[in-house]
Amino acid sequence: MIQDNRNISRSIHLPLQSGSNRILGLMNRHYTLSDYMSIIERARGLLDSSSISTDLIVGFPGEEEDDFEQTLKAIQTIRYDDAFTYAYSPRSGTPAGSMRECLTREEKIARLQRLIEVQREISSQKLVERINREEEVIVEKFSKKSSQRVMGRTFLNHVAIIPGTDDDIGKKVKIRVIGVHGSTLRGARLA
Repeated sequence: MIQDNRNISRSIHLPLQSGSNRILGLMNRHYTLSDYMSIIERARGLLDSSSISTDLIVGFPGEEEDDFEQTLKAIQTIRYDDAFTYAYSPRSGTPAGSMRECLTREEKIARLQRLIEVQREISSQKLVERINREEEVIVEKFSKKSSQRVMGRTFLNHVAIIPGTDDDIGKKVKIRVIGVHGSTLRGARLA
C-alpha cells in the first residue's frame, strides 16, 4: 500500500531497543535481532526509498559490554537515518524496575554518548547522500534564522531549509538538495 501511494511518507519508525538478543529477552520483547532485520530488509525491498528511525536503550539491567557492542554493531549494519536514544532509568511498577542494575549512571551515560556518536555519524552520512537529489518538501513554517527561508520536511522526514515566502507554507515544493548543515538539508527550488 505505501509503495503504491506517493502521498504517504516513506519515514518508518521501528523500535529496536537493543541489538542483543539476550537483552531483548530480558526486556520481554518477542523478537530477535534476526526477526527485526527481516522486517527492515522487507521494508527496504518494498520501498524504492525510505527513512528508518528507531528507539534504543543502553544500560538496561543485566547489560554487559558485549550486549552493548552488539547494539553498536546492529546500528552500523542497519544504518538508521535517526535514532532516539536513552540511558535506562528504573520505573516503579514495571518488571524491569525490580531488576538489579549492573551499571552506574556514569557508565550508562558513557555508553549513551558512544551510541550517539556512532549514530550521529551514520545520520550525517545518510544526509550527505541526499545531495544533488531532487526532493519534494512540504513547507511547514518560516526558518527560525531567516525570514527569507522556509522550513519543511521531505517524504523521508528530513528537515529542509529553502528560499521561500509566506505563500509557500502548507504547499509542496520541489527542490534539489545542495548541501547539509548539521542535521538539516539545504535546498534550491526547482521550477
